[in-house]
Amino acid sequence: MNIMKFIWLIALLTAFSTISAFDEISETDIRALSLGRVNALSNSLLNPASLSFNQRKSVELSVFNRFEMEELSTETLSASLPNRFIDAGFQLSAFGYEDYQLLGAKIGLAKRVSQQFAVGVSLGYMNESSVLLDVSNKILTADAGLCWKMSDKFDFAFSTKNLLHSASSMRRQCFAGILYRLSEAFNLLLEGGSDFEENHSASLGADYLIADKFNIRLGFNSNPKTPSLGFGYRIDHFTTDVCFLLHPVLGLSSGISVNYNF
Repeated sequence: MNIMKFIWLIALLTAFSTISAFDEISETDIRALSLGRVNALSNSLLNPASLSFNQRKSVELSVFNRFEMEELSTETLSASLPNRFIDAGFQLSAFGYEDYQLLGAKIGLAKRVSQQFAVGVSLGYMNESSVLLDVSNKILTADAGLCWKMSDKFDFAFSTKNLLHSASSMRRQCFAGILYRLSEAFNLLLEGGSDFEENHSASLGADYLIADKFNIRLGFNSNPKTPSLGFGYRIDHFTTDVCFLLHPVLGLSSGISVNYNF
């Protein structure tokens, strides 16, 4: 473990952990990570409204490893359950090791108001335990999102992070983005995010589908300046996605997910 990675881990386990730790179990959508860490334009509970545009029920397992360190990996089980009346989804995540554990659960509900427009809400719970804490730290959050398919070419999406929460040190954030279909096989994504104080970000992504089975994805996030690369492969009811992110200081992170739809 190099010195910068060690400093990052110590910071996570000290007073700043409440600010960053929830991100460790919420930002694990492998596709979204490869497209520049988009949030609003994600197809997961990062934007609960996206549940309404899922065509089939699905179950997904993913593992995301930060900076090639076993101590910084997150395992996630999630599911999407579309329904005639209201669409639902859930996510269970675990992050940490023997002396530090972070467990999270999130549920989302969404409703399509029209063929082109959907809204959604999500509720999250996180339990943080560590040898450095006398008692476990419990956090509740609530968020909202919307998706609007404006035309055959453009989608607009908006989502929040920590809109309501029980931890005073958490930052409220919002994200808004546009997806542009250059062709049936090629999508461009542009998204901006802000906490309305000093932290702002921009994400740019491109997703190219080859022969209806293989996706190539590129992305970039401005805060920090992180390029990303991803691939996806579909066969029958299964989809496998992988992603790679290169942090300017801490190095390479990678993730993989396997999704089964039915």
